[in-house]
Amino acid sequence: MSFFSLNARDKIKTNRKLCTYFFAALLFTTSFSAPSAAEMLIKIWDFPRWLETGETTDRFTWISRKIADFEKMHPGVRVELTKLTWQRGHEKLKIAAISGNNPDIAPGTVPLLFIRENLIEPVDEYLTAEDRNDYLPGALQAFKVKGKIYGWPWYMGGQLLYLNRDIFASASVELPIEGRWTPDEFVGKMTQIKSYLAGKQGYFPLGVYFQKDETANFPFLMLYGGTIINNEGLYTADTPGFLRGIEWLKNLQQQQIIPADSGGRTSNDIWTAFGTEHRIAAAAFGLWGIKALTSKFPMNFEVVHFPAEPGRPSGSFLGTSGFYVFKTPDKKRLAMAMELSRFLTSGENQRDLAHYTQFPTRHSSGNIYAADRHMSAAWKILQEGQLVFADSRWAQIDEEFESALQQAILGKMPANQAMSEAGQRIRRIIETEPGSVSEDMKKSSWFAISVAILSVLAMVFALLSRQAHLIMIVPAVSITGLFLFYPLADAVLLAFRDYRIGEVGGYTIENFLRAFKDPKFIKACYNTFIYSLVVVPANVFTALIVASLINGMKGRMKSFFRAAYYLPGVASVVVLTMVWRWLLNSEVGLFNSTLHLFGMSPVGWLTDPDIAFFSVILASILKSPGGAMLIYLASMANIPHSLYESAELEGAGSFSKWWHITVPLLRGTTTFLMITGAIAALQVFAQVLMLTDGGPGISTQVVVYRIYTSAFRDFDFGLSSAMALILFVMILIITLVQKRFASKEVEYLA
Repeated sequence: MSFFSLNARDKIKTNRKLCTYFFAALLFTTSFSAPSAAEMLIKIWDFPRWLETGETTDRFTWISRKIADFEKMHPGVRVELTKLTWQRGHEKLKIAAISGNNPDIAPGTVPLLFIRENLIEPVDEYLTAEDRNDYLPGALQAFKVKGKIYGWPWYMGGQLLYLNRDIFASASVELPIEGRWTPDEFVGKMTQIKSYLAGKQGYFPLGVYFQKDETANFPFLMLYGGTIINNEGLYTADTPGFLRGIEWLKNLQQQQIIPADSGGRTSNDIWTAFGTEHRIAAAAFGLWGIKALTSKFPMNFEVVHFPAEPGRPSGSFLGTSGFYVFKTPDKKRLAMAMELSRFLTSGENQRDLAHYTQFPTRHSSGNIYAADRHMSAAWKILQEGQLVFADSRWAQIDEEFESALQQAILGKMPANQAMSEAGQRIRRIIETEPGSVSEDMKKSSWFAISVAILSVLAMVFALLSRQAHLIMIVPAVSITGLFLFYPLADAVLLAFRDYRIGEVGGYTIENFLRAFKDPKFIKACYNTFIYSLVVVPANVFTALIVASLINGMKGRMKSFFRAAYYLPGVASVVVLTMVWRWLLNSEVGLFNSTLHLFGMSPVGWLTDPDIAFFSVILASILKSPGGAMLIYLASMANIPHSLYESAELEGAGSFSKWWHITVPLLRGTTTFLMITGAIAALQVFAQVLMLTDGGPGISTQVVVYRIYTSAFRDFDFGLSSAMALILFVMILIITLVQKRFASKEVEYLA
């Protein structure tokens, strides 16, 4: 008997049974997906650390072992580890925390942004008197904000100046007395080494680099008392003292003591030249360099103070890292998270930091570097260290500052102009009153919960109303609404809202005005236009040529080349870009190695602002034309062979047949590929992110990259949404123009 032939009472019973089965299944699934009520789950996120003895790849062995020990000590507690990467891990953690999906424990320096958002639990009441007495002076201070301590310090580190003793000895240059040089003495020593290295291509006395999240070379800019942010929290990188430091560095560039493209070099470039190829006599790196140069890349080296004027500290930039705990209403779980943090940072466990080349923060760990000459010297040097400006907006400040600094050193802008213009933007960031957007962002969570509830109710209604078939479309409609229509509508609204982390305002058109006043966005629009103008026709033309050549082949040869050209396109953009990153590397890349074989000077493919963007374009053009080629081949198969036979009877050659028959009949396919190619080119992102990260300076900024940095680095969601809406309008206009142009061509041919 069918469902619709039942009487009313039987129908009601059947509906009730279906509902009962549905909710029973839902309850069953939930009971098995959630942890046992008797089990306490603690979530911890961490970055890769050191390799344990016998390990070759897994840098999470230590913390995994400690978690296992903790679980044995606390039956009924399960600790879940999420492994982060250094490259994008911090951004992932920020996004998760602000959206309410944070772990219980996370690693890092004092989490100022999270503290401002009231997400972090102070540890004061969990610190025993023994803990307080055990910590080194300044360790707890590094995590203190407004009188409260917000973390468990684990290790301390800083930046050092490394010297290649063999090069110094060969150049007859003595090391500094007590590891100290004045700026003039330092230049004199570097000049001597320059004379010794004369004629050796790619060799330099000093290597420097300036990039986001790197402070190693800041002391070179502060030789004459300059600072980026002073003690009052004011931007001072455009003052005479700091500008004098930039000019000092540019003089080193003019004297060829540092490479001409130093403003575009990365830490990896300098490390390769100093630590593995020994082509640089001095460079600044973190404490990790000591272990690397002692074991993995053995070198006769020394660590010394940065140059400084007499009486002025030559301190590095210091950092204290540890674990902090997010707030939770479950007090037992909170206490257990605090206990795990104390356990991981105990004096006994800090002794393992000897494998990490970092300094412990507890007295009870003992002097773990007593027999290590380099670490003992480093500890003395770091006593004069200084802290980075403690503000949750430092990432935004650093990005603006580093970008301006790169342009100044690369000669793209006078130093005073670059620092002044950066100062205008940085002062606006600093002057923004700290606030919170956590409550505002919870609206999205409530919307998602509402959609889920409505979806379940819709299913129940479909069952009770004898429209069981509607159940099949409810999930699709719900998911589409939740993950497509709602985000699109919210993004449009955000474009007209003053919505930033720390400042939430009303509706405004200021975001669009700010976008067109933003030099990065203007440069990004220009670069995106040039990229699309060059890459799209080049890729379509390449695909057409390749498809035409393959189409003329027969049998297995045709199948082989069709597969050979298509298969490289299966690889992700990230993988292909990593290959290009190696090919274009200034130090060990294939291109520069080939130039070196012919006695030619290396090219700064990714470090020279005049060349870097064209390198990105080159990498995009020379990728496999697989997808477009297959579409062309399919279209060519539909061209009547009789047309070619008629042309042959008229005496037409191969090129004439291709030009007068194949190309005109593929206009529709070409238009389709041009439109889809333009849409993809206007959204180029991964190539820029992986190859140059938008630098040097702002030379390789593109629109989607600028949208990304504005949203997920600066957390300026209003500005980011406005830029995204502008991009949408650009894509729409270009698509309509291309379609209109193609329609006119079809009318003309008809």
